[in-house]
Amino acid sequence: MKKLAMLICAAALTVCGSLYAQSLVDTVNVKFASPVMVGSKMLSAGDCTIRIVRSNSDSVVLSLRSEKGETSNILVNRLNDEDFSIAGKADVVLARREDGLHFERLLLPDHSGFSVLPNAE
Repeated sequence: MKKLAMLICAAALTVCGSLYAQSLVDTVNVKFASPVMVGSKMLSAGDCTIRIVRSNSDSVVLSLRSEKGETSNILVNRLNDEDFSIAGKADVVLARREDGLHFERLLLPDHSGFSVLPNAE
């Protein structure tokens, strides 16, 4: 009887853990009109999927994957600002530099967002 109770408890913990882990990843789809530098990698123009990977600690990583299969992971800081003026959809902020466009921020409709850490590039 104890083994059965332990087995049921272990199964319940596994299911809850899986559901919690799945809720820590969000996805945003964007389309870049030109190539964009993300961290130290250049991603091609076109469709790109951004996965927001939250860990059990306070760190957040954005994982970007272009339609051509190029990937880049960057560590970001959280932003919370009621002044974001986006109309119900996510928005990406790019910075123009001498060597091209650089991914700088991801803004979300709930007035939160993520900013690339300065030393992450």
